[in-house]
Amino acid sequence: MSSAGCPCWHRGCRCPSRIRNGAAAAAVGGFLGALHVPAPADAPANPFRGVPLTERAGTFAANLALLTGHAGQDQAGWDHLDRDTVLRMWDAALAAPCYDGPPLWLHGDLHPANILVNDGQVSGVIDFGDVTAGDPAGDLSVAWMLLPPGCHDSFWSAYQAAGGRADDALRARARAWALNFAIVFLAHSEDNPVLREVGCRTLSAVLEDQRGQPGKEPGSPVMVSRQLPAAAPSLAARSSLASWIGGWSGRRERDHRKIASSDHSDPACRHLQPTCRGLLRSAGCE
Repeated sequence: MSSAGCPCWHRGCRCPSRIRNGAAAAAVGGFLGALHVPAPADAPANPFRGVPLTERAGTFAANLALLTGHAGQDQAGWDHLDRDTVLRMWDAALAAPCYDGPPLWLHGDLHPANILVNDGQVSGVIDFGDVTAGDPAGDLSVAWMLLPPGCHDSFWSAYQAAGGRADDALRARARAWALNFAIVFLAHSEDNPVLREVGCRTLSAVLEDQRGQPGKEPGSPVMVSRQLPAAAPSLAARSSLASWIGGWSGRRERDHRKIASSDHSDPACRHLQPTCRGLLRSAGCE
């Protein structure tokens, strides 16, 4: 505890495996729905995130070729990589409609190692070092990295209820980003078994989703949850960002104070200032 009585740390550990309950899936979706709002023109640029999938095609091909070169090794996920299926999925994703909306605020590096979990519930998100603006599909790829198929409806419903706009094209691009990240993790995780496991799990989830589930065609429209009324976006945005930014901002009171100060030139900090000021007020630190 700090001298002012504020909690210094946000409880939780980095998520080691899938989230397996609908409430936690909804927490992730609600957070992203609240975060994905239009960004100003001076938002931080990132040439690797929020960009059209076509700009990642060269790197994707290089990573897939690297995996093909490793095919003879006894590495989990490499010895059964179906290269032709992966290529067909990637080509289909490149043919999907491109994002034509305004650049939205993005976390930029949202994967299981950057999500905190405490007692089975999501408690925070960390590492906003790649924060940028653009197509939200990259952030939304976390659904295939983190969630079993039965939790996807909860994720997408909460995303929409918190203000996010989801359609078939966005879902297809998000799945393609998940495929891209799976290949990246598998190609560059020889010394990192955690990321290798994330890569294997993500690739399996993407392939399973592509094949479709009984009674549900791939790319079928997502449903808006009956548990979150349509009038709730502003409330969902406030509560979701308030709890999650507690995890991101170093889990320390001084970081909230730094973001909440009025002299920030960083547009990402300006976007988050109201939430951090509210956190300080509610904790009695302001």
